[in-house]
Order: sequence, then C-alpha cells, then structure tokens
Amino acid sequence: MVGRYYFVICGPHDEALFDLDYNSPGKSTGEKADDCLHLNQFIAHAALDMVDDHLWSKADTYLKVVDKFNDWLVSAFITPGRLRFILLHDESNENRIKYFFQDTYEAYIKVRI
Repeated sequence: MVGRYYFVICGPHDEALFDLDYNSPGKSTGEKADDCLHLNQFIAHAALDMVDDHLWSKADTYLKVVDKFNDWLVSAFITPGRLRFILLHDESNENRIKYFFQDTYEAYIKVRI
C-alpha cells in the first residue's frame, strides 16, 4: 500500500476503539505528525454522521467513499454489531480498500471468538 492512511474502529456509541496512522516510507510528514494525527481524528469523527446517513439508505456493509476533506477520502465499513471501520486515504482504489475492510472484519471476528 502506497500513500497515507489513517484507520479507526469506532464503537456503537461513537467511541474510538482502535486507531492507526500509517505513512508509506516514501512519504514523510516531518514535524507536523502530532498535528496531523489530531486533524485525522477530527476528520474521522466528523465523517461518522455521513456514515450514519448512508447506513439507513444502503444495505451494503461497505460504503465506499462517504466524505472528502482536503486531500483525504473517507471510506467506511459497517459491521452487523454497529462497529464502524473508517479509513482516511489519499488515493482511490476501491477494490483494495474493500478487501482491506473485509480482511480486517474477519480478523476482528477471530479475535472476538
């Protein structure tokens, strides 16, 4: 995976259960890493409203791109238990993102069992 990514798992009450900030080795953020992390958290939390709107209008668990902010695209995946997987990314590759969400959900289920 090349690019910048921020992944967060949100619980049913909008609390962040897990988050991960990933920058590929070729893309350095320098001194602004802490500021970017706070901004990423804000973008992901703000996108939860868009995810909830899509939740009632679509039957799919993978919601594709639900929001855009500056150079970030926001994709989402909703589990039957109302967990929301939110991924901020700077390049669009829907198939790879869909498979990432499916693999992450399978790993989550294995850990929960």
